[in-house]
Amino acid sequence: MSHLTLEELKDLGHQIPYFLVFFTCVSNANQQHFAHEALSSGVSLQKQLMKIQKDVRKFQHHLIDVKPTPECKFGFSFPKNNNKKLKLNDKKCIKLHNRDLPAEVRAPEDFLQKTGGPYGGWDQCDHQVFLRIWTKHRGQTSYRNEAKLHLPDKTAEEIKRHECWHLELLSLQEKKKKVRNAECVQRKHFKENCRRQKEVKLALVEQLKIRREMEAAEAKTRSEEERREMEERRREAAKVIKQFQERVRSLKISIFPLDVNEHISRDPSRLIRPTKGWQERMKHIGPSGGGPLLQMFHRAVPTWRQGL
Repeated sequence: MSHLTLEELKDLGHQIPYFLVFFTCVSNANQQHFAHEALSSGVSLQKQLMKIQKDVRKFQHHLIDVKPTPECKFGFSFPKNNNKKLKLNDKKCIKLHNRDLPAEVRAPEDFLQKTGGPYGGWDQCDHQVFLRIWTKHRGQTSYRNEAKLHLPDKTAEEIKRHECWHLELLSLQEKKKKVRNAECVQRKHFKENCRRQKEVKLALVEQLKIRREMEAAEAKTRSEEERREMEERRREAAKVIKQFQERVRSLKISIFPLDVNEHISRDPSRLIRPTKGWQERMKHIGPSGGGPLLQMFHRAVPTWRQGL
């Protein structure tokens, strides 16, 4: 259908809602009719529905493959995106970030990229129908019959493979969840350990502060006591020194009494009285002036002056 013109594509696009409404009405009628009619009539209708659904899907795929250019559709061209380098850098950053993650965390995304995206290569509507039926039957194999009825374009083998894909995805997601929970628990333990270490550190700092304050108070008290003891010793020493000086003074007075100041009365007549020495001389001379001549002592005359 790559040779279709733009007008033909527009006409076909307008007809798509009618096909979808018809398919929905026929599908609902098929479900109601299947509950009351025999299996033989339902099989023919189911084949017709499968054919219509396949035609609609093919038509949609053709419309997706053949896209008109912006010039033809709107009459003008869009500016080119020059942010390719930025997008490439973002992708590189995402890849580098994913590379740092654990393998269990990266496994679901890698699995989806390898197996056709988040729907396992199926259409989103088909995958949602599959999930609804599979969840309804709680994963039991009985869901396959109902899934085959609601997904007529899928074979039993395709449904089984999609089930295996879904179970594998659930397993990988469960492992990822466990790893995330383990990381969360590890982070909680790390935060708890950090909090406890911080509390211990604060307690040690507070204890050290209290001990330093106590040591400072003890040192101040000790210095005050030492100062008081020194003052007391200084007073005792001054007292002892004073007592010792008093004792020394008393000893000096007892040993050297002349040093004591005596109070003698004044006698002016003693100035005209003869001294004891004069009285002794007068004993030898007598009262008349006679008596032995006192010897007069002279200096010796040198020999060279003798006879001159």
